[in-house]
Amino acid sequence: TAWTVTPMFRLKPVTAWVSFYDYDPEFFTRHGKGVAFGIFAPPENLTANQKGIVLGTEYNTTRFRSRINYYVATFPAAVGTDPDGTASLQARDARGIYFENEYAATRQLKLYFRVREDRHDKLDEAPGDSVNKVVDTEVQNFRYQATWNPRREVRYRVRYESKYADSLTYGTRDFAYYLMGEVSYRPTNTLKLSARYYYY
Repeated sequence: TAWTVTPMFRLKPVTAWVSFYDYDPEFFTRHGKGVAFGIFAPPENLTANQKGIVLGTEYNTTRFRSRINYYVATFPAAVGTDPDGTASLQARDARGIYFENEYAATRQLKLYFRVREDRHDKLDEAPGDSVNKVVDTEVQNFRYQATWNPRREVRYRVRYESKYADSLTYGTRDFAYYLMGEVSYRPTNTLKLSARYYYY
């Protein structure tokens, strides 16, 4: 079984919502779980069963938009990675926050900033280690972006994104980043040409 309930309240320019959800381990859908706790690591690091709550609010005006989501989840029937399911792990918790801002500085220029932070337990399967360890992991992701539309049919975009993955158990940090540049041109209403360059 699986269920979600999301009451939403709207009083312009503010919208707020609260989502409650509960998914059994056997629940599966090719279209995702809808409201759920998402992570930056491979999906197998967390079990399929979740129950939790999402608190969110959005402030939206003509030139400014801001959104915050806060996630709290538990995984009450944590299952290990052995095919027979005997290597069960302890039940665990997770929490995260998602925050984004978009600001129209001018009619042609838009500035965007996003930060996402997840904290959850992760299964550590180090080579040569016969004992699986559950380690406390925190992942932070930052995105900075500027979009310039000098004309309706032309768009330029530049983006910088960074990611920090901290193992709170071992006291280590991994870091990654990428740069993206884009040029888009729409010669007609039905045709759009776009070129992007990524540097990791």
